[in-house]
Parts: sequence; C-alpha cells; structure tokens
Amino acid sequence: MRALRAATVVLLLFAPAVALAWAIRADPEPASRAAAPGSTPSWQLDIDPCLIGTWRTTSLEHRLALPSGETINLTGRGSIHIFNPDGTVTADFTSGEPWTATRHGQRLELRIAGSVTSRYRARDGVIDYSVLSVDGSMTLNIDGVPSETLPLEFTAEPERYTCTATTLRISTRRESSELARITVSPTPPR
Repeated sequence: MRALRAATVVLLLFAPAVALAWAIRADPEPASRAAAPGSTPSWQLDIDPCLIGTWRTTSLEHRLALPSGETINLTGRGSIHIFNPDGTVTADFTSGEPWTATRHGQRLELRIAGSVTSRYRARDGVIDYSVLSVDGSMTLNIDGVPSETLPLEFTAEPERYTCTATTLRISTRRESSELARITVSPTPPR
C-alpha cells in the first residue's frame, strides 16, 4: 500500500521565476475506494500466512508521470506495514523518511504523516485492498522549503508480491518496494 499511488493532488512548485505544475493523479477507474462510514466490506478472508506480521520498507521507488510528460522517480523508506491475521493491514508513514527526487536541479521532498487501514486478501501472488480509513497529511518541500500541505488521500490498487520469512517485495505499474520483517504475528486460523 502506498499513500500516493492514486492520490489526487496538484501542487505548485516555485522555481526561480517559473511556476511548475506537479500532479499526482488518480487512475480513471481505481481498484477500490474507501468504505462508507459504518459499513463493513464483505470480504472472504484469503490470507497468506507469510504476510502476517510487521514489516519496514527498506526501499521504495515510485515512478511519477508529470503533466509535461516527464517522469521522475521518488524514492523513500521506513514506513511500517502491519498485516494482521484478521484480514486488516495498517500502513503507518509517520516514521518513514520523506520520498525524494531531483528535478531540474531542485530537491523535491514529500513528507507523509499518518496512516491508512484497509482490509486485504492475498492469493496467487496478488494483494487486493479495501480501504477502511485514511488519516494524515502530505507536505511537499522544495529545496528544504515547505511548499504546501494537503490531507493524505489513498485509493488502493492490487499489488503483485513475493514473500519469504524475511523479505516482502511488492510492485504495481508505477511502484516497487522491498520490506524487511520486524516481527511475526500468530498464524491466522484456518
């Protein structure tokens, strides 16, 4: 799960004498949306026991297409992902390092504070999510100067994954990440 995968955010970057538009756009047809307050998605539990536990992102690369047609690669690490045996997962971005990139000599830094909680199911190497709650903010810094802070937004999309006792690799069309296991939780009931 990644907070910016499909966030709809338009931020203005101010370079000397030039305003640049940077957009993080939603897919036209997102894979799932946040559940309505008070509702519970009816998901059959399909859990890969390998996922159960707490993971820390050791590397992340997010390919971001800008309106100009240019692509930049944001990199980051440190977010915590907790896959529970009850079919819920929480991604906590607060302890993670900012996602960074360089564009036209400027250092871009996206700080994400907050968390996303979802229901998940995993089968045949694919994790599907149904977002339950999103709480947090995103702040863009340009060359160390805060530019804008917006509410954290998230729309889930399926992720391909491989899992071992110590490493979880996740990828989508725009993103790839590797996570290291911190703790193991009890195996879910069968």
